[in-house]
Amino acid sequence: MQKQDSTHRQKGQHLTSLERGKVAGFRQAGKSNRWIAAEIGVCPQTINNEIKRGTVDQVKKSNGKRVYHRQYLPEAAQARYETARLSCHRPDKFASVQVFLAWYVQRAKQDKWSPDASIGYAKRHKLFTPEELVCASTLYQYIDDQRLEIRNIDLLEKTKRKTSHQHHTKAKRLAGRSIEERPKVVERRRQFGHWEMDTIVGKRNGKESVILTLIERKTRCQLLRLIEGRDADSVSYALRGIKRE
Repeated sequence: MQKQDSTHRQKGQHLTSLERGKVAGFRQAGKSNRWIAAEIGVCPQTINNEIKRGTVDQVKKSNGKRVYHRQYLPEAAQARYETARLSCHRPDKFASVQVFLAWYVQRAKQDKWSPDASIGYAKRHKLFTPEELVCASTLYQYIDDQRLEIRNIDLLEKTKRKTSHQHHTKAKRLAGRSIEERPKVVERRRQFGHWEMDTIVGKRNGKESVILTLIERKTRCQLLRLIEGRDADSVSYALRGIKRE
């Protein structure tokens, strides 16, 4: 009987390093590519492509002779994936627009010009070619990243603007009914077995850290698990681990 999960993998999501390790383990256990695909939640062709990219030539000595064989290594697959990701973004234009940036810094220091006014003036008077210019948002990003001699405090208009706060929408429920739909008997906390699930997101070593929390309403028993992300796959994987325990 094929295993059915109550969560769905997000379409287009790439395999993680943890999932690549699972692929290697399943292959060593003799599982087929189609079985592995169903277990992880991707199409079989994804696993076929992953194994093809992560397979490397190995050599070992047997009875004094070199024996060559091919093996899927998750570390090699992850390294190739990360290398490919580096080349899939638009190249940085910073080095090729140094003449314009030097001109803008001079205008900003002497005449207190804003990035928008500087770019508009340069375009209107055709001081630079399109290849030598950047858009206003890119110029502001250079200033935010402190790649220029101009700082945000030097921009009179920007310091007057209200700081925009990024709001994260609450993740959609992954399984079961909403809290608003639960029976009233749950509110009285008299029955064991009613759990509440949530995620806590923070920063650790400069990276996003996510903790999955499960609380039993009657006993207040709490389970915490550190997971890779807020996506459905990470939560589902953690829940399957808790069930096995």
